[in-house]
Amino acid sequence: MRAADRDRIVKILNVADLTSEYVKYGCVRIPKLLDDDTVRLLAQESQKLLVGESEQLSLAINFFERKEWQTLLWTTPQNVTILYDILGQSPQLDAALESILAHPIIDRLLLDVLGTDYKMWLLQIRRANPGSDCLRIHQDRPGETCLQILLDDIPSPAGSTVLLPGSDVWPRIINSMPFIDPKYLAPWLRSLTGKKGDAWLFTRTVWHGRLQADSRRSQTVLMLSFLPCCANQNIVLPPPNILEQLGPKLQAAFHNKIDLSDSHLAATPELQKLLVANPRFKWWSPWQLAIGLSYFFSLALSVWRFCKRR
Repeated sequence: MRAADRDRIVKILNVADLTSEYVKYGCVRIPKLLDDDTVRLLAQESQKLLVGESEQLSLAINFFERKEWQTLLWTTPQNVTILYDILGQSPQLDAALESILAHPIIDRLLLDVLGTDYKMWLLQIRRANPGSDCLRIHQDRPGETCLQILLDDIPSPAGSTVLLPGSDVWPRIINSMPFIDPKYLAPWLRSLTGKKGDAWLFTRTVWHGRLQADSRRSQTVLMLSFLPCCANQNIVLPPPNILEQLGPKLQAAFHNKIDLSDSHLAATPELQKLLVANPRFKWWSPWQLAIGLSYFFSLALSVWRFCKRR
């Protein structure tokens, strides 16, 4: 992206307004983050990397317990193809990722929502294949923040990430409602749609999922997940031969030795609370009632469908 174009976009998009919307809803859209050439390069390199034999489910399940950098390609039971740990596979892709982190809007916005010394946790490419199934409404790790960049036009909610705006401030019980199909909550959901080159920043603590995809097309997104400096999570670093070839922004994002005395907090008290939230599981609460009802409804629906087929 030319410097003049970046300056124009920064003037149009007030980062303070973006931060304010993120605080209010747990997500914010950043239109036209990338120029056409960068999007085209990312899309081409992504499609090359997504071609290959999928790893076994057992390897994918254990991926998050890994101790070393491990590029892994697999297709989920919902028919979504994911490539994890994507650095070092394509110099062009690595350079594009560096330019994304160096973008003035992203640079400032990440500081506002995460504070300094935030860490890169996951880099992945996801492709919702034609007709891929939904991903049930759930939450992820407290403080985890995701930058999702659209590499295809996503004009409709079908196959897109969806979330309940503002639900990040609700009581947190991670993965507590895995049996709620997003389509039942459609009137209240926000879909992360847009043109290729658009981006969304959202907290993974917000209740989110994915709608069933259109049977006629696939759609690909690039996802960069970050954790605040206070997160109790081991960061797996790329091997030295990959790390030394990365740009300064990517290298800094992977550091795991943090001087807390030099850290700056996130922009607002709400964000600071969100980053350190510790979910507590209570046996008796409205959440547990909702969980029980969702399990019962899912079981009853499965029994009804089974009986109907006989």
